[in-house]
Amino acid sequence: VTGIDTSYAATYWPWVQVADVNTSRYVYLPPTFAVVRSIAFTDNKYQSWYAPAGFLRGSVPSNVTRADVRLSKAQRDVLYANRINPIVDSTQNGIMIWGQKTLQTKERALDRINVRRLLLRIERLVAAASIALVFEPNDQTLRDQFLAKVEPILLQIQNQRGISGFKVTMDSSNN
Repeated sequence: VTGIDTSYAATYWPWVQVADVNTSRYVYLPPTFAVVRSIAFTDNKYQSWYAPAGFLRGSVPSNVTRADVRLSKAQRDVLYANRINPIVDSTQNGIMIWGQKTLQTKERALDRINVRRLLLRIERLVAAASIALVFEPNDQTLRDQFLAKVEPILLQIQNQRGISGFKVTMDSSNN
């Protein structure tokens, strides 16, 4: 275990073997490149709040020939319990990412990569939508303008299965 407690990072194991086109040899690399590819694929074909793992979104690039270690289910369970996302090398299903835990130690929604990425996405969208409201008078008109900009964003994310519901509070209780 890394000793790191954060929902902004994740770790994966084992390393994977790829063919080095320059030397015509097989080399082992950390699975980072495969994870980044899976995240990009998820963003392009699905949404950032979908898990970049499993059969649909966790496949590794075709130049990956095998995982350094073929993990049993028990080994995968131990890794996952210790916040290490397994790379599975299966004869039936190929090589894929089989976990999406962050390095957060406390079991909460933010110990999942898709939830952290969802919140990052919402933060960016809300910040971009509301930047024009900065330095405006803090009154009911401002609050109404903020709600008019933010609620459609959250409704769209809800319609795309990112959240199941939301409530925006913009009143004297938090301003």
